[in-house]
Amino acid sequence: MLREFLISLAELDTSGLSVDHLFIDDNPEDQSSELLRSFRTEGKSLVIRAGTQGEYQRDEVTHRWREDLIWKVAGFKDVILRHALEKGYDYAFLVDSDLVLAPPTLKQLLAAEKAIVAEVFWTRWTPGSPELPQVWLRDQYDLVPRRREEQLSQTEADQRVRQFLELLRKPGLYEVGGLGACTLISRQALAAGVSFKEVPNVSFWGEDRHFCIRAAALGFGLFVDTHHPAYHIYRLSDLGGVPGYKAQSAAPEARPVSGGGGPRADFVERQHLVQLAEEIIEAFGTSDYRDSPNTTWAEYFLPERRKALIEAALSATLEAKEKKTISLARVGRSRMVEIGPKEILVECEVISEGTERRRPFREQFLGRVLAVRQTDEWKIAEMSFEEQRSQAVPEVAAARPSGSGITLSMLVRNEADRYLPLVLAHARRYVDAAVILDDASDDGTPDLCREILEGIPTTIVSNKTPSFGNEIKLRKQQWQLTVDSGAELILNLDADEVFEDRAVTELASLTQNPDLDYWAFSLYDLWDLRHYREDPHWQAHRFPRIFLVRYRPRFGYKWRETPQHCGRFPMNIGDSRGKISDLRLKHLGWASAADRVHKYRRYKELDPAGRWGDKAQYESILDRNPRLIKFV
Repeated sequence: MLREFLISLAELDTSGLSVDHLFIDDNPEDQSSELLRSFRTEGKSLVIRAGTQGEYQRDEVTHRWREDLIWKVAGFKDVILRHALEKGYDYAFLVDSDLVLAPPTLKQLLAAEKAIVAEVFWTRWTPGSPELPQVWLRDQYDLVPRRREEQLSQTEADQRVRQFLELLRKPGLYEVGGLGACTLISRQALAAGVSFKEVPNVSFWGEDRHFCIRAAALGFGLFVDTHHPAYHIYRLSDLGGVPGYKAQSAAPEARPVSGGGGPRADFVERQHLVQLAEEIIEAFGTSDYRDSPNTTWAEYFLPERRKALIEAALSATLEAKEKKTISLARVGRSRMVEIGPKEILVECEVISEGTERRRPFREQFLGRVLAVRQTDEWKIAEMSFEEQRSQAVPEVAAARPSGSGITLSMLVRNEADRYLPLVLAHARRYVDAAVILDDASDDGTPDLCREILEGIPTTIVSNKTPSFGNEIKLRKQQWQLTVDSGAELILNLDADEVFEDRAVTELASLTQNPDLDYWAFSLYDLWDLRHYREDPHWQAHRFPRIFLVRYRPRFGYKWRETPQHCGRFPMNIGDSRGKISDLRLKHLGWASAADRVHKYRRYKELDPAGRWGDKAQYESILDRNPRLIKFV
């Protein structure tokens, strides 16, 4: 997050301005502190090291602010305001470090000629909720335009909120009652005494509200500009949307920083170099770093070749049947070492999980990329991989799971040479039992299930003839087998669905509440092993669906009686009490071109008129240039 934030600062159009930077370094990680120290622009850059006190907890659901943390941050912000005032600056521009700014942002805010003005950004404050702005009209977070004594029905209030939000989507400058996180404050306001210090007789939560109340009391209007909305990396998963945002918000009139020399151009170039090294190492880790193709590394810095080469490395895993290897690699920590003015070494710690000839494995290796500057551009001179640890997953997971009480329920058919080994090896780390319905496989799938799930109570039933053209029959059979096994907590995964790693430690605690009957998760359709698809036809991840249920014998379960797209659970499970979790699932079933062609033909054969599904979505499966976002 910090890297993307700093790159966007360096890419701001500051032509004709004198801009310095002041950072409060409250990082617990050395890698983040080093990023701040390496930040370079034409102006001065000052880093004030804060003593990190109090853990700031945030996850894929929300950020968890405690009262002591709020006022710690308020103190940091006031340090910046005092510095700006004492050193004679015309403005202080306060920006939260989980934002990415469009290049014209600063000049747009200056053009507003307001004492206090913020740039808007939009956030889903909880998973599945609508996007809302960081500005409001009054009180804690009131978005309803109204006169002081005006009484409104709930319907009218809701309508006005919608109108206000629609207004903020239109480019303009609007007066509001509260703002924060991306705010330009003039010297006039600084000299008048605006600050984030607590107003003792106000109970509202958050330092920004106290700042806004004090500013209003001092006579300053609060305004929001909506010409160039910032991008909020509120969750780690939002990192994947940064490239798309930057492509949309690129301003041709902004002064370019790459290729033009100077400190900030150098900083941006080097950070892009690290990102590119990570991308290449992930690609080769995914395609199997031990069998890297013999390629001239310099080609990776030719934009017209880079994408094709990386895609080739990824698809080699999925399409080369003789390898029978599938792996998912992800970079953990990375660091940049400057060997000299024209040589940079990027080191990345990588974890790779996968299957090789039907055997699951988990590896840890170190990837190194040596880049050398030749004339005006960097070239990759060398790449190497060093294995640090390699283990077969069943040996790692030989011990019984820690009492989650979860039974894995799965429907399979001829999955032995696809993703099933990877999925089962991961799932056995957090389930207590398994029920597998095999729909007449002829590739050894049942034996593979027994082998990987050894040591876990497992029921496997194989049909003599396949019924894949009648999903409702199979789903009912799968459900009944699982219920008959005595399962209480039923996790229904397909053979190409795998949780992110956190599930191993978090699923058991998630199910501790006996009053909940289901848990819903977001499912991301991966279009290769590192990117998911998002467009009007592919938005499954925006709508959490039920994968885990608590079986209640007296509940009247009812099914959607359709031969396709009937659902993996009874249709009325959602009528009970449940919870949306922030744990994410990766759907690997679309990740190769061969898989997509197969599914397209299958849907066209079984549902040609789109009677049970979305015909337009069927047709979009073979789109040549889908919109892809990196899964982080």
